Amino acid sequence: MQQEEQGMLDMMASQLQQLKAELEQTGKQFMADKVVRGQIVMVDLPNMGNSVQCGLRPCIIVSNNRANLYSPNVIVVPLTSRSKKPLPTHYTMQPTRLNGLKTASTALAEQIITLSKDMIKKVIGKVDEEHIDNINHIIKESISLF
Repeated sequence: MQQEEQGMLDMMASQLQQLKAELEQTGKQFMADKVVRGQIVMVDLPNMGNSVQCGLRPCIIVSNNRANLYSPNVIVVPLTSRSKKPLPTHYTMQPTRLNGLKTASTALAEQIITLSKDMIKKVIGKVDEEHIDNINHIIKESISLF
């Protein structure tokens, strides 16, 4: 398991280097807070009322890396540690060293949101390909892409 996590961390570092090289080719400046798809970040989500997730919480970046490179915004799926009904738009992950989560957390694809990168407080981890595949599935379910 540790080798798999190290492999994912190495892959993430490689992706960041590729993004940096692309930025240098286009003449844009590399930002230290560059984000990539699949990272778990801490975000301070605004209170929008009702049962919409808000406050400081982990979110998974789901926007594509080209958009993450050029846009000041990212698309995220919020996570909650609260127990939720099993819905087709939910996916629960256990904490690992790679993902940086402290407790089991459920991705809530029915609450997908676009936000400014300025709202990201820090990167805490990354999800592996199996989790990305499951996140893709719940997003497709949420926006009826089946």
